[in-house]
Amino acid sequence: MRLWSSTLLENELAEGKLSEWEKVKYLLLPLILGSLSGGPLHFLTPRYGPKQPSYEFLSCLFGGVLLAIATFYGIRQGYRSNQKIDGQYFIERFTVLSVPIFIRFAVFFTPAVFILICIVIMLDRVFPGIKGYISHILRIIFPFILYWMYLMISHSFERFGEQLKSKAEGAAPEY
Repeated sequence: MRLWSSTLLENELAEGKLSEWEKVKYLLLPLILGSLSGGPLHFLTPRYGPKQPSYEFLSCLFGGVLLAIATFYGIRQGYRSNQKIDGQYFIERFTVLSVPIFIRFAVFFTPAVFILICIVIMLDRVFPGIKGYISHILRIIFPFILYWMYLMISHSFERFGEQLKSKAEGAAPEY
């Protein structure tokens, strides 16, 4: 599995070097990592204590709507890039080509989020209550970061299409 280099993966996919099982692995990896992240459990956990303020609900709702919009337009952008290639195998290509990009995002954003958490904790000591405001801002910023990631996947489709085209041009004519 190519977990870092999109270019090498695009080339292997264009040359037909990936078996069906290899392609399935690219589907399984994000699903398994996503299930381990605990995100679904967060919504199922009962909340005790004082009722959250209404602006907390509104920022979650607004962030969720932005997230849905970013996901829709991001995947649509990838779909359109695939249509320009040949319009075939979108799900397969999206699944395979997105893994290295997801991995790079995770490698970059995990330390960035850790640093951000440390900064927010320090700021909250100086300015009590600022954590809530920063979390509202991050809920609004995250969908734009996600859309950026989808644009990178779309660019991966474009590079993949160029490799398919060059492979087809490089094929020897049959007599």
